[in-house]
Amino acid sequence: MKLDLNSSQLVIVGGWNPNIFSIRWIEDNFRDTYFLNDLDPNNPEKDPVIFEVELGQIYSPLYAPIQIHFNGLKMRTLGGRLEFILLEERKFELLEECAKKICDYLPRTTVTSYGVNFTFIENEINQYIADIIKSEKITNICNNFSALLGIENYDINIPLDNRDINISTKVDRINNISSVSFNFSFNIDNLDHFKLSISKYPVYDLYESAKKIMLETYKIELKD
Repeated sequence: MKLDLNSSQLVIVGGWNPNIFSIRWIEDNFRDTYFLNDLDPNNPEKDPVIFEVELGQIYSPLYAPIQIHFNGLKMRTLGGRLEFILLEERKFELLEECAKKICDYLPRTTVTSYGVNFTFIENEINQYIADIIKSEKITNICNNFSALLGIENYDINIPLDNRDINISTKVDRINNISSVSFNFSFNIDNLDHFKLSISKYPVYDLYESAKKIMLETYKIELKD
């Protein structure tokens, strides 16, 4: 089982204005940072920032999610969510630094919460996970139809003093996939509160917490 980068992200929920995040805005405000350190003025054809509109099932670009790719990182606006996703490596500090940079430029944005998500996936049915979430009553229902259960999902919530941990365990026999997803959720009053919280609970530390739960509870040592 290994980390699925595309499903692992830092998300800040609030009143984000997607119209702000243009290519020009990113290039102007991130030009002197690591994120655009390979911006080459002598090579105008090399575009360090890629701007996309993700239509999916939304047929109007006005309401579609906006995605911006730059230097191994994807930033996406979706409704009231601002998402930061790694594209290549597990450099979790990039998520934090990019998010803090956005906070510095847009400090008055109203926010309510943020979450750090990790999904670990295996392209086969993990029997240990299947046994953990197995329900005899549900199995009996399937037996009445002489059928196997296609998808099993089990969610738990662990409320702590300053955060919630949500864990979703899933076995998908239709697509032959097992997965365990973690959501570390924090309530915040403003972006200064976010910066303090993300410094106290770095993304990497939360990743290590998830790895520990995977090993101690699910008996799974993650692959690189």
